[in-house]
Amino acid sequence: MIEVLGILAATVLALVIIPFLQWNLRRKIIAISGTLSAALVLLAIVVYRDAADLNVHFQSRENLMLLEENGVVYTAIVAQQGEIPFHLDQDRLTADQILLARKQYDKIKGEYYRLFIFSPFAFPQSANLIKFGDVNLSVEQALDIIRSSTTLDDYAAIVLQHKHAVENETALFEAIKDRFSDPAELRGELFAKVMQHTTREEGNRFIPLSYKAKHLTVYEQTPYFLFVRILPESVLTMLWGEA
Repeated sequence: MIEVLGILAATVLALVIIPFLQWNLRRKIIAISGTLSAALVLLAIVVYRDAADLNVHFQSRENLMLLEENGVVYTAIVAQQGEIPFHLDQDRLTADQILLARKQYDKIKGEYYRLFIFSPFAFPQSANLIKFGDVNLSVEQALDIIRSSTTLDDYAAIVLQHKHAVENETALFEAIKDRFSDPAELRGELFAKVMQHTTREEGNRFIPLSYKAKHLTVYEQTPYFLFVRILPESVLTMLWGEA
């Protein structure tokens, strides 16, 4: 009899306690869900505002863009929409390369709005060529010239290949090289053309997909870029299209 009463008591207790526990669990789940939803909404607002701010100031202010590979800064330009980009001289490039090795991005960026450090792999090949001076170059050719230790000679040689019946090739070769004050000028002008070409071809997806693929370093990192980094590539592709 005592055993039966014990079983009945346990059953009644279970019927009372289990719904109570279930209700508490539901309340906790609802509370957690509400908190997460609010946090996601807040995050979306922050990211949206940051993206809008980036879009406005990326076009209206000067941005510093470097081309770097394996610690070597090959060239750098300052770009602003509606303005002609200008390149940094070799002394500044040498100084920036030292700062880059120390990861002193703030000193490289200086007064510019953002610092963008591109790897050559950020620039996809394209069927369309880049018009530069007397020749049309592929993206790969342009990048090869920029990274060459004989930049002026390489460019002059390509131009000569497209000339016909040249009487004095040596004189023309030197004349082509003399169009530029030094290799840094040619590299800077070529890099500006590559940037313009890729931005036109890739559109809005160029920056986020390059950053996601770790072919681009951005300073300062803001919520927008942190958001891009954590999003799955499939979502980025859905938002901005195929690379």
